[in-house]
Amino acid sequence: MRAHKSEQSSQVQGAPSRRGGAVGRTPALLELQRSAGNAAVNRLLGAGDGGRAVVQRAPLSTERPLVESAEGLASSQPMRFLEQIFDGLRVDDFRFRRGEQGNLGLNMISEWVTVPLDGGGSLAVHLNCMVRASQLQGGAIRLHVAQFHLTARSTSTQRTIDTHGPSAATAGASIHINTSTQWGRPDNIKALAAEVAANGGETVLIQGLTRTTGYSHPYVKWLVDHFKERVRHAVQLRLGGGVELSWSGDATFS
Repeated sequence: MRAHKSEQSSQVQGAPSRRGGAVGRTPALLELQRSAGNAAVNRLLGAGDGGRAVVQRAPLSTERPLVESAEGLASSQPMRFLEQIFDGLRVDDFRFRRGEQGNLGLNMISEWVTVPLDGGGSLAVHLNCMVRASQLQGGAIRLHVAQFHLTARSTSTQRTIDTHGPSAATAGASIHINTSTQWGRPDNIKALAAEVAANGGETVLIQGLTRTTGYSHPYVKWLVDHFKERVRHAVQLRLGGGVELSWSGDATFS
């Protein structure tokens, strides 16, 4: 275990409640999604848009972009600019790149890391944040980062997302941690522990994330600073040493 990952207690503080079906419906909804896809889940839950899922991931361009002017690209084509910075970027355990496991764009999702649990079962953990690029007066570049957090869910649910995209069912089977919260919320932790059949239930589940792997609250705080370092290095390496970079963000990125 790396030194920057502190061992923490398994006490969990719940995150703010989100919309979705009852926890008890989650296994059945996941099975429906795996067998019939997102449309069937959303029709069952009364979603609009003809039952189509609202997929979080932005479409990826098929052509690798070339950067003529970092400043001009950030202003006129921010998505291409972000792809230039993040494609292949590794931030500690988490790598961003094009592919079905992750996403590049305004909603950055890293490839997932497998976390085995004592007594069987495993979790998929990824880093997720919203990133927006803008050009400031004088040609400097500002990156605004929001909703910076880690997500954990069962590997089987993660593979469902890789195939079909996210849905209300997968949201109810996921837990999150950021710089302001611990892993939560309690209902989702309970559902996830049952899904992965963790020996010892929720306690073992959280200990597997915070003590064994080190994905704790202090680690997420450290990860924010490390993220800035890695992105700044990528900007200098890929876009040239003359690019001035500044940051802004919400409470999760401070």
